Amino acid sequence: MKNVLIIIGTRPEAIKIATLHNLLLQSDKFKPVLCVSGQHDILIDTALEFFNIKPDITLEASKHNTDLPAMIAYMTMAMSRLMEMQQPDIVIVQGDTATTYCGAFAAYHNMVPVMHIEAGLRTGQKYRPFPEEMYRILVDHISDIHCAPSTTAAQNLIAEGISKNSVFITGNTGTDALLWAIDKITSGSYIPDNDLASSVQDLKQGNRRIVLLTLHRREVLGQAMDAMLKAINDLAKEDIHIIFPVHKNPRVRKAVNKYCSKNMNIHLVSPLDYGNFIFLMQSVDLILTDSGGIQEEGPVLGKRVIVLRSETERAEALSEDQNILVGLAPDDIVKSARKYLAMPPAERKMIFGMGDASSKILEILETRI
Repeated sequence: MKNVLIIIGTRPEAIKIATLHNLLLQSDKFKPVLCVSGQHDILIDTALEFFNIKPDITLEASKHNTDLPAMIAYMTMAMSRLMEMQQPDIVIVQGDTATTYCGAFAAYHNMVPVMHIEAGLRTGQKYRPFPEEMYRILVDHISDIHCAPSTTAAQNLIAEGISKNSVFITGNTGTDALLWAIDKITSGSYIPDNDLASSVQDLKQGNRRIVLLTLHRREVLGQAMDAMLKAINDLAKEDIHIIFPVHKNPRVRKAVNKYCSKNMNIHLVSPLDYGNFIFLMQSVDLILTDSGGIQEEGPVLGKRVIVLRSETERAEALSEDQNILVGLAPDDIVKSARKYLAMPPAERKMIFGMGDASSKILEILETRI
């Protein structure tokens, strides 16, 4: 059996490797070992639990999180030692986080092949998003197998000189996970939190418009976030109810408490586990976000997404009837929200694959290692 070392560090990574991990467990050709870096310990355990996954190895990156360079130094050394002990045949990393970069970099120094899932995403802006854009580029140029979620992502890789023989268009594993979660919620095998479900039901019974808001990116902290939150506070005075799971970042929480805590139409909640978050996405009329993953999930759920960023690496989903890139200007955000709340619901669109990305990746592994 081939030893496959999967390295993840955040909740999105946990979600996007879940279906592939479980397929590898069922295979008689591979022995997967799941390493959690500890980069973000918040909610990663609940995400893995949702998919009935337990990590094999857990590192302690969060204890070295005095700053990003210190955490990267710890993770690179710890992962390098791990590879010396595990002797994997291949290392799989997902996405664009510090964990992704450190996993690929440590594998390179141990001369272990790397598979990058969600390869080829680009904004073309070095610092937007920061530091994810540069991590993507570095990881892709280290990797030996590139699983691109779309034709555009594959073209980005080839344009950078990466061999087309190493590039495979698989779709996005996040779609696999989302469809699995929808089935679990629909079948009743997952029951959403009672307080959350009751709050949503009360708002719907009053025919109120419900907006989901997420906001957390490093590049908008400070004046840009303050201005957006002021605008969102004004928007919520129009009998528009905003449900806002607030990120744990102290700077985000400080700004949110300053501008949004006194508005009764803004419902501030703690970060939600994956199942509850998908339930909430299914329930709202519109989504405002600076998240990358939500830009993929919204179209599958038939939800319009207003992207609170200046650029996006998921341009395939942009259209007047689906994802809308509005930038950071407060007036544009409010104007767009009013416009799209007044429109009929969007249609469901499978932009980043049909939910079979994990199966395609398993087939690639079977032929390439």
